[in-house]
Amino acid sequence: MIDDAPAVAAQALEAAQAGARVLVLRNTVSAAIATQQALEAAAPNSRLLFRCADSPLAYPDLRVLEATWRLIEARDGWTLPAMNRELVEGATHPEVLAALATDLGDAWAGHAARMDGLRYAQQAVAALGCINTAEPYCAAGFPEGETIATRLGARDRSVAFADPPPSLFAPHIPLDTLTIPHWMAQGIPEDAQPILRAIPPAGPPTGPPGTLTSSGPTVRFALGERGYIYDRLGLRPETE
Repeated sequence: MIDDAPAVAAQALEAAQAGARVLVLRNTVSAAIATQQALEAAAPNSRLLFRCADSPLAYPDLRVLEATWRLIEARDGWTLPAMNRELVEGATHPEVLAALATDLGDAWAGHAARMDGLRYAQQAVAALGCINTAEPYCAAGFPEGETIATRLGARDRSVAFADPPPSLFAPHIPLDTLTIPHWMAQGIPEDAQPILRAIPPAGPPTGPPGTLTSSGPTVRFALGERGYIYDRLGLRPETE
């Protein structure tokens, strides 16, 4: 059952409909997305799903959600934005999150370790690309032939749109480029370029390889012989 996203979603939804507060943990991004999609398909307008801006979503650091929930329950009401700082600091401060993980036991401590490890890894990767602004730019040499990669031996693919569609999260900002992770971009010809092409919202993606289609909050495009979907769940192969 663990690999059957619809079955996992159905069991979680059944428990939630019976009054339980359900948390579904998946150990891969693809499994999390598949389960989220299965839940939304089974209960498209259900208020049982966690939401942000009226859209159901998955949140990476569950400690923040639990801390926020506890803060909300501790008061009869909150006045925003006057109490924003108290709410944000009380739900995101490292000491608060550490104490919460300790209080909730081993499973939460493991989750905290994964979140902290991810943060440290991201900081280390970012540090590799830092430039010392205190010295002249011409003195900040960069080794020839070197690139900054997120994984050893891997190089992400940056796709530039000739006629950018609007950003999914800020429609007034054009989506000029999109980064495709190395593992999604292997085997695609270096000269493959996407071409923007609008389609009717109700229609399926059409067009030859190399065609990008944008409709509403979802962008679908093909690069070479491979298709992708980019929406609020992130970027993923279209075959998923």
